[in-house]
Amino acid sequence: MTARSPNPPPIPRTWCRRRIGLLGLAAVALGAAAVYLHRHDPSVPGSALPECLLHRATGLYCPGCGSTRALHELLHGQWRSAAGHNLLLAAALPAVAILLARTTWRYARGLPADPAPSRLPARWLWGLFAAVMVFWIARNLPGPPFSSLAP
Repeated sequence: MTARSPNPPPIPRTWCRRRIGLLGLAAVALGAAAVYLHRHDPSVPGSALPECLLHRATGLYCPGCGSTRALHELLHGQWRSAAGHNLLLAAALPAVAILLARTTWRYARGLPADPAPSRLPARWLWGLFAAVMVFWIARNLPGPPFSSLAP
């Protein structure tokens, strides 16, 4: 018979308070970024927001091109316009939000942030990587329907 590993020691309350404080700071920073992005349209020429260096250097759209504009549109409730700027972001955002909320909840309670990328099946990670690569290639192909994927 194999010996079972003992239960991990409980996390002290002060550590949980520190975690909640860090989460509070992260929430404030995220909120400030959202307010800034809500007020400053990245589509306006001369915007203080950075442009994609890959697109500037090569003329190709990376998988993230249009994400800032898509987030700006989402903050204004314009879901269709956001999907027009970056369909991959608009499609993945609900899943990312759920995973972030779950991880934040676990972190605040002093639990390990699960699922960690090392615990996800390799085929999921390879599938995600393949989806991003297909999106990257497809949005740079000329003509319909691919031209609709460009930001």
